[in-house]
Amino acid sequence: VAVVALLKELGASPTLTVQIQGESLLNDGEIASVLTYVRNSFGNNASPIRPDDVKKVRDEIKDKQGLYSPDELLKAHPMR
Repeated sequence: VAVVALLKELGASPTLTVQIQGESLLNDGEIASVLTYVRNSFGNNASPIRPDDVKKVRDEIKDKQGLYSPDELLKAHPMR
């Protein structure tokens, strides 16, 4: 859930739909590395995601229970 929110916050494509389970198995630095890799794949040239960015999102959603519904995601991150 934090990964999706972070990707949207950093300008990921609005058509991106991802469900990532087990993200808590990775620390902030590991998630930042994975997201940076994904953002720079397929010929993209995006700035690196910092562990502090991941921590910020995790802190913001720490009380969230379960997965986000499509309606919740669209409300928080409307398609442009």
